[in-house]
Amino acid sequence: MDRSALLRGAARRLAVPFALLLCAGVAHAGDFYVDPVNGDDANGGTSWSDALRSLRNASLSLPDPPAGEQHTLHVAEGLLAPSTGQSFPVYARHGFRIRGAGVGRTVLDGGGSGTLLRAPDLPGPGLSFEASGLTLRGGHHGVYAAPAPGGGWSAVLTDLVIEDMQLDGVYTAIQETGDTVYVDFERVRVQRCLGGLVGVNFESHNALTLNARDCEFLENRDTGVYFDPGGSSFTGSVTLERCRIERNRVAGIQTFGGSGCCHPLEAFDCSISSNRGHGLWARGGLGPAVGSAALTRCTVVDNALAGVRAEGPFDTMRVDLNACILWGNGDDLDDPGGLVCCVELCDIGDGDFAGIARNFSADPLFVDRADRDYRLRWGSPCIDAGELHPPVGARDLYGAPRDVDGDLDRQGRGDVGANEFRPLQYATAPGIGGELVLELRAPPLASATLWRSFLPTGPPVATPHGAFRLGADARAWLPVLVGPGGLSTVRRRLPDLPGLAGRPLSFQALVDGPAGPAWTNAVTATLD
Repeated sequence: MDRSALLRGAARRLAVPFALLLCAGVAHAGDFYVDPVNGDDANGGTSWSDALRSLRNASLSLPDPPAGEQHTLHVAEGLLAPSTGQSFPVYARHGFRIRGAGVGRTVLDGGGSGTLLRAPDLPGPGLSFEASGLTLRGGHHGVYAAPAPGGGWSAVLTDLVIEDMQLDGVYTAIQETGDTVYVDFERVRVQRCLGGLVGVNFESHNALTLNARDCEFLENRDTGVYFDPGGSSFTGSVTLERCRIERNRVAGIQTFGGSGCCHPLEAFDCSISSNRGHGLWARGGLGPAVGSAALTRCTVVDNALAGVRAEGPFDTMRVDLNACILWGNGDDLDDPGGLVCCVELCDIGDGDFAGIARNFSADPLFVDRADRDYRLRWGSPCIDAGELHPPVGARDLYGAPRDVDGDLDRQGRGDVGANEFRPLQYATAPGIGGELVLELRAPPLASATLWRSFLPTGPPVATPHGAFRLGADARAWLPVLVGPGGLSTVRRRLPDLPGLAGRPLSFQALVDGPAGPAWTNAVTATLD
């Protein structure tokens, strides 16, 4: 059966009336408290000593905040499950923030049934909601957002783990014409569910917008990210930044064209790897619309079928690739209909587009492909082979700036793939009295000098050897000889001096590079 039909059926089964919200007098925005261990629903919820016990009751009974303001609902550490007297779903009320004690500390467990967190079935203007610091597990859906007709839902979800759901980790849908859903995800991990992040539109003139940053969609039984824009005149989109979409059973990402306009899916600096089907499966629709999918600075590797598969009748899909690695997939680029339109600066293993628009086909030299470590080694052809001037603020999968001079030619430019090569980096976070471990990757047997500063790194200062970023107190600290494999590990014991706590410790290396002495990137960390 078509997955869209399954999702429609799930939506009908889960559409239950939302209970009437209880309001008491004039509402004032403020803080409320839920303690699943020591709370009591006879309390008022205004402090930890007056905490409520049931999160669901709190989501139903607390008064609405004043217009334009938000209540914060603090939830203490503990297990919220049917076995501990809790019930679900918890309703995502307008103007509410739910803040748990942290991932793994505040746990909502559905006990094998029920949706855990859902948008209320109330018609009317859009609802705004936030949640953070929670683990959701063991229910039907983790988060379910399919607003009632004539409404919409806007949510910000941060620092969540959603796992082991019978259905989808996050299900978002628009079921009536003119409605909107907007969800912003940051540091959310969805794993071992049916689908990870699912967005479905059933009608026309709608907007379904999903943005995910620094998220993970792992080991789901269907697809990591699924986007079906459906009806005509649709204006929504999915944007993925610095996300891991890995080891899902059907596909990493699956997106469709629609029947009325473009429906863009964009991924930046993402790892799409080791999925049992396609990495990106872009499928056209049945009408005149052109769906689109674009991957920029992504690593698409070791997917069992195609790394990127583009298909669809009536030319209803377009795929663009920029500065991506497609390597080790069953078929790196599978484009039977010629729907891949713009490919540049890419390393594609099967040779598609090689020699055109600065595309090439060469072993990217991953650090440890067998262990799924897709960082680049010294000498990789992907180092400094990307954009000459990456967008301001662009960062790689690990958060590193995108203009590192990785090949030590004294000119920084972007790398191809999701991981920017950094010649110098901390192997572990340094602490007073502990061991300092730095790794330097450079030409084998090259000589280098490590420089040290007790100030944070600053803006680049141009020198004949490239950009220098250490503070005014910088001093040459230690000579280093790079090993024959292109790696040197520096280990030093830091003094156990309490006065060092909280101070920055920064390093930069001057390396005898291929074009002469060149500065590496600078690294900094705060001592603890």
